Order: sequence, then structure tokens, then C-alpha cells
Amino acid sequence: MTYMHRSACRYPYQSGTTLAELIIALLIVGMLAGIAYPGYHEAMLKARRAEAKSALYAVLLQQERYYLQHGIYAEFSAATVHLPFKWWSADTPTNSHYEMAAQACSGKKLDECILITATPGTDRVSAHHDPLCGTLMLDSTHTHSCSAGTDPDSVCW
Repeated sequence: MTYMHRSACRYPYQSGTTLAELIIALLIVGMLAGIAYPGYHEAMLKARRAEAKSALYAVLLQQERYYLQHGIYAEFSAATVHLPFKWWSADTPTNSHYEMAAQACSGKKLDECILITATPGTDRVSAHHDPLCGTLMLDSTHTHSCSAGTDPDSVCW
């Protein structure tokens, strides 16, 4: 008697995967994606916040240089022209996730204090929102905060 390999006993129409196997594989992939997506989303928010914080400190450094030369800080926004400050947070406006602006601190003049803001998801930069932190703020006294009301030191900064 000759030995036949097990696969040789199959009928030709039984080769491949069954619908049940395919559904089980898709369910497993779907569950793994459902588990991984929140972590990915949180990592992207943290990376975008890091982009904004870096831009805030870069603009603050530029503001300090401007103050040394002119004796006053400079207000700016995306609508301002002919100032040496970027109104976007990354290398180009289309790659940016935050719009930068600067104004006098509340109750102070421009020769005393400047408040720099990084606002996420405006119509001029990549549309995303940060519900946990909102707008990030840094002033010339190095006080940082956020508009969402969360503790800025624990999450946002």
C-alpha cells in the first residue's frame, strides 16, 4: 500500500480559505486596530503639541530679540505682513497644525509683556482640534497655560 499525502485527498474545490476563516481573520484585525487607534491618536496629539511648544519658544526668542532692538514687543497674527515672525508652527503653513499670534498681555502694554498663542485647527493650518488642551499660550514671563481649563503642567506642557 502506498502512502498518500493528506492534501492529495482533498477535492479540487476545497482548496483555499473558507468564508468563516476569512471572517475570523477580519475580526481579529479589526479588534487589533480598535485597540491600537486610540494610542496612535494620543501619540499624534502629543507630537502636535510638541510642535506648538517648540514654535512658541522660537517665537518668544524672536520677540526677545525684537524687544532688545526696538524697546517694545511686536503684536502679530496671520493677517500681519512685514514682521519677522512666523504665524504657523511647522516648516510651512500647510504642514502646520497650529496658528501662531502675539498680543499684549492682559492689562499690560507691549513694552511690558507679550502673550504668544498657538491655536490648533484654524482655517489657515491643518484642521485638527485638541479638546484636552485647546490653545497653548506662553508669555514673556515664561508663564504657560492652555485654554481648555486642564492643568497645563500635567498634560499640555
